[in-house]
This record gives sequence, C-alpha cells and structure tokens, in this order.
Amino acid sequence: MNLLPVDETLLRLGEPLPVSLWDARGVLLLPRGALIQDDAQRRRLAALGPQVHAHDHDRIRKPWLLAMEAMVLRNETLGKIAELQPGEVASTPSAAPVAAATEDLAHRWNSLRMRLGNTLRDPQSKEFRPRLMRDAQALIDLLREDADGSLLVLLHDAARDPRDHGPRHSLVVAAIAALVAIEQSTVWPQDDIQRLALAGLTMNLSILTLQDRLAVQNEFPSADQKAELKDHGMRSALLLRQLGFVDDAWLLAVAMHHHAHPLAPVPSVGALAPELAIRYRARLIHKVDVYAAKLSPRRHRPGVSATQAARAAFLDEGGGTDGVGTWLVKTMGLYPPGSLVKLRNGEAGVVRCRGSRTHAPWVAVVASSSGTPLHEPMLRDTGQDQHAVVQAVSPAQLRVRVPLEAVLALKPRPGTEGAASGGAGQAEGPAAARLVG
Repeated sequence: MNLLPVDETLLRLGEPLPVSLWDARGVLLLPRGALIQDDAQRRRLAALGPQVHAHDHDRIRKPWLLAMEAMVLRNETLGKIAELQPGEVASTPSAAPVAAATEDLAHRWNSLRMRLGNTLRDPQSKEFRPRLMRDAQALIDLLREDADGSLLVLLHDAARDPRDHGPRHSLVVAAIAALVAIEQSTVWPQDDIQRLALAGLTMNLSILTLQDRLAVQNEFPSADQKAELKDHGMRSALLLRQLGFVDDAWLLAVAMHHHAHPLAPVPSVGALAPELAIRYRARLIHKVDVYAAKLSPRRHRPGVSATQAARAAFLDEGGGTDGVGTWLVKTMGLYPPGSLVKLRNGEAGVVRCRGSRTHAPWVAVVASSSGTPLHEPMLRDTGQDQHAVVQAVSPAQLRVRVPLEAVLALKPRPGTEGAASGGAGQAEGPAAARLVG
C-alpha cells in the first residue's frame, strides 16, 4: 500500500472527508465521507499520523491547490503564494448535486450509445422497430434537456476514442441533424426532427461492421472495402424497407445522403413539394455526416479542428456557400461544445457551450498560458477581447486531459445564460468570411 502523510491543517472540521485516512501500518482510521467533529478529535487523529493513498493525495489538498492556482492566475507575488497555508483556505460549497447531474448526462448518453449499438447490430430482431424508435426518442429528449451538454459529451467522446465507431458516428450525426431541426424551427417542420434523427441513426445500417474496422485499421480502405462502401445508403434504405418501414421522407434521405447536390437556402422546408423536401433532408444528413467524420479520428489520421470541419460544412463542392451547410454552422457555431481552442491570452481549453455569436463560445480552460494543466477547469467568456478564440486545435495538439464531468459542471455566470442558449445565433459576416477566406 503506497501511502503519503497528511498535514493536520488539511483535516477540515465538519466536512465529509474526500478520501479515507490510514495509519502508517495501513490500518483504516476514518473512511471516506466521515466527519471530523471538533478540534480535539482532529488533534487525536493527527497524533496517529494520518496518511492517504498516493493517488488520493491531490484530492485532499484540492482546496489549497485551487487557491494557489487562483493566486497564480491573479499574478500574485511568489512570496505571497508561498505564505498560503492549507488551513487558511476557505471551504467551497459542495458540488455534489451538480456533479451528480453532470455525471448523469454523460452516463445517459453512454448508455444510449451502447443500447443503440445493440439495436443496429441486430436489425433482424423482432424488437428492432420498438428499440430503434425508443432510441431516437431518447436522443431527442436529451437534446431538448441540455443541447450544449449533449454536444459536449458526444463530440468529446467521438474525438478521443475510435473504437465502436459505427454506433458512435451514427449517434453524433443523428443528434446534430435533429438539433438543426429543433433550433432552426422556422425552416424545418417539427415532424422532421424524428425523421432526421432516424435517418442519422440508420444511414450506415448496411456497413456498420465495416465502419468499426475502418476506424481502427492502420491502412487506408482497400479496393474491396471501397466497393462495400459504394451505394451503402441505397442498401441501408432497402434493408429498412424490407424490415417494414414505409416513411419515404426518412428512407429516401438515407438512400440519397451520398448523392445529395448543393441546395440554396429556403424560408421553409415544410413549404416545399415533397420530392424537393426529401433532397433537403438528404443534403442535411450528408453535410452532418461529413462534418462529424472530419472531427473524429481514425487510426490512420487524426481528427481535424472545428474550424476546418465548419469550413467543409459551409462550402459546397464548387467552393460556393452551401445553403444547408449554413444552417448547420448557424446551429453548431464555429467552435461547437467539445471542440478544442486556444485563447488570445495563451490559455487552451474545451468549448463548454455555444455563445450568442458563432465565433464566441464559452470555453472551459484546462491549460494555462504556459501549457501547465489546471487542477480544475475555469470558464472563460470568449466574447471578451482578452479571452477571444484565436485558434482551433485538433485533439492531437492538446495533450492535456479534459476532465469531462468538471467541465460539464461549469455554467455561465448568472444573467449571461441567454448568451449560451437557443443555438449559436446568427452567422456573422466576419465569421463567414473567415470560413471562406
């Protein structure tokens, strides 16, 4: 048992212990969560030489470390920082309810992904239809509950783990496509929310196993694999029709999603003739498919930065502005939750939530200007000039671990939540120019 001694000043009164305390022989003195009631009990405990597991040492010193970190960020003198004693650090309110809520969101998305994998890998099951419809509705419910948190979980997850790529990618595409319809509500009929979610979930139904293999193999797709990829949308739609699904608005979007040509923006997809509306659904699935694929790594290539993915979404195949891609960028912003960025002051972090402008999200800083990892992420409003985003970075460029639950627990300051809700707002001219230029 690898134990380290604990200073008496770290034993706080009336607060649940964040770790278990042991003596030098490895005998338990107090379990995690126990309270030290008064100073006399603390002195008796200190006389026994309390120790903690080495991997728990930073956890019991956390308030002191955070206080020191805040002093560094305020440019306090080294002498003043050195004088800070653990016992002088004020206690912080418990974040347990927030942590439980954020952990629950990440857990529910992870559970949905695993359920979806089981659903999609067994389309011949008699339970396929109810399971698929249940999964699509669960996805929509989570988006409506917390769109930014959901994007953060999904894109963070997709960018760091290429395994089980088929269900991961389908889930991301379905979620983003559905969110475009949810937030661009004057353009997309609300009946299309479920259709787009289902199209995203099933667009690759015929090549799910191949997708998993391609994501982890070191070489580029072989000739045989390329042949299997060809027309997979048509084959996926045919399989769905054979399974008894009859909604052409969904099935044709799946069939055509790799054959969808650029389209101009329209005031309302719902006002279009049915055959034209199908082309818009297919084009949206295509644009989201490409966008999400660029953000996700493969064994033979890293994921690209958020601005590179947004540029691909914003432009059509001829280099002009893509109408459907514009809706996607308006919804996601230039820096969607889960993407990694560097700020003007040198700090780096992960986007926590979208802002009122496409280029000014809220960022959870995880590394200082010197590149030192922070013990706890700090929220920055990049609408402020000194915290403006200057560069998107790829996952391979930021070598600091992102503590997902701690980032999810961060919220914009009271009175500023409106800047991070209801989508990324209007696509401004300068931001659009940066994509094209």
